[in-house]
Amino acid sequence: MENLEGSKKIIKDILNREYFFKVPEYQRPFSWDSENFEDLIFDLLDADHNQEYFLGTIVLHRRESDDIYDIVDGQQRMTTLMILFACLRDLIKDSDFKTELHNKIKQAENKVDGIPEKIRIEVRDRSIFKELISEMEGTDVKKDIRQLPEPEWRYYKAIEVFKSQLTKLNEDQLQKFSQFISQKCIIIYLATTTFDDAFKLFTIVNDRGKQLRRIDVLKAKNIAPSIVASESVRLSLAQKWEEKEKLVGEDDFERVINNLRFIILEEKPYNDLLFEFEEKIFKKGKLGAGQAFIDEVCSYADIFNNLFNDLNYFEDYPNEIKINNLLFIMNNEFSSYEWRACLMQYVKKFGNNEIEKFLHSLELLYLDGIIKGFNKDTRTSAFGRLMNVINNAETATVVNDNEILDIDKNELKSLLSGDVYGKNYTKYILLRLELVTSEQDVQQRFTAKSIEHVCPQTLRENTVWRDWYTDESHEQRLHKLSNLVLLSKSKNSSSGNKDFMEKKTRYLAKRVSDYPCSISVLTYAEWKPEDLEVRQELLLDKVLKSTFD
Repeated sequence: MENLEGSKKIIKDILNREYFFKVPEYQRPFSWDSENFEDLIFDLLDADHNQEYFLGTIVLHRRESDDIYDIVDGQQRMTTLMILFACLRDLIKDSDFKTELHNKIKQAENKVDGIPEKIRIEVRDRSIFKELISEMEGTDVKKDIRQLPEPEWRYYKAIEVFKSQLTKLNEDQLQKFSQFISQKCIIIYLATTTFDDAFKLFTIVNDRGKQLRRIDVLKAKNIAPSIVASESVRLSLAQKWEEKEKLVGEDDFERVINNLRFIILEEKPYNDLLFEFEEKIFKKGKLGAGQAFIDEVCSYADIFNNLFNDLNYFEDYPNEIKINNLLFIMNNEFSSYEWRACLMQYVKKFGNNEIEKFLHSLELLYLDGIIKGFNKDTRTSAFGRLMNVINNAETATVVNDNEILDIDKNELKSLLSGDVYGKNYTKYILLRLELVTSEQDVQQRFTAKSIEHVCPQTLRENTVWRDWYTDESHEQRLHKLSNLVLLSKSKNSSSGNKDFMEKKTRYLAKRVSDYPCSISVLTYAEWKPEDLEVRQELLLDKVLKSTFD
């Protein structure tokens, strides 16, 4: 590594006129929350103030052009430290202390020596930082956190958390606490003069916290000067990435990138996400690094958001409502990501062409794997083969006619005719029965709190259940589809064991009213074994029926 600097630094030695920092545009916005702020302030207050206290490690890229240090890792902690100093500055009454604390945040102008006024850390959230942190009494500004956008509310939350503890200290204690942070708190300082070396340090050193995510490193590497020479283009790409991450949310944005990996490689991951993109995708020319990669990520982020978050991809399409009704329960109940990747790539290539047929086939492919009990690798492999078909097909018909989507419904129905309670697919099957039963010309957003047995799991003596069921007939029918209903509210175990009529009117009626299939239980006068036999056949007849029929 070129010109590597590394040392232990006391806070007072790194917040002086020799060091000025910048949070580069490729970094994530300020994202610490209440838990992080509480951990920091309580740890500092509880520490032995006569001993050194380790605050963490920062990784820096020193720009030789202007001697500014880009914070590659540690921006969350450094920004939070500035907020803490600002709170202390605004609470302490002694003017000398106030001035010295303020100088750590912003270098004062010295006209005699030709020293300009200069902010110590140039963050991305410049406006809110200037208002609250870099101005005297800034932390006294009051606003309703609930009305503030990201990440502004986090600055106010940090101030709120810090002041809730600092206001318990008297003037002398506040001054001594400030001295402890400045004179006893230390960080490990690592800096290089090249961007690439700084990020090598980042991946080695950083193994904790929000800033660990591989997609952040992936982003940074793809807008490195060695990949994207123009600084203005780098800034534009970083902003574009950040806008899409904000659009879909942090967790879903990471899912988008994992989906993109699957779309390109058509297989399960064998290594770290960063390794897979660098070694299997970029180096093999499957997708260009830099702008091509970021443009592709952002394109798929839009598709993901429209399909699964906003449910508006099929807006103005004739079967829009039916498609979104099905997508809603698939998205909520299908845990693996591969089916989403297949749908994203299908609509990217073929739009709405034969979409109802494909969506139903995709649903059956997923159910085929979990109902038959295939392991995760086998299920992923099936979707990998489907992705290969999608990637190589010239038309939607070629995809939909492929044998990979030729699922034997009768075999699945046979498996569903047995005991299904407690299976990882039961809730979904019950939800899609509700969907098939419902009027689908209106929006349906079926969810459920729990699953209830109509005939209870335990047959109490001197109840109608004992009159209707023998132990054998009870065991045969207890866990079948016909005896299960969805509940919109939590279970009540004592009510669940009541006689049928009382259970139906006083317990189930309030909990199944949202479900057109489950609510039919209320029409039964009795719930005998022969009633369940008839109901079982009715449910199995439509259990895998296409919601588009």
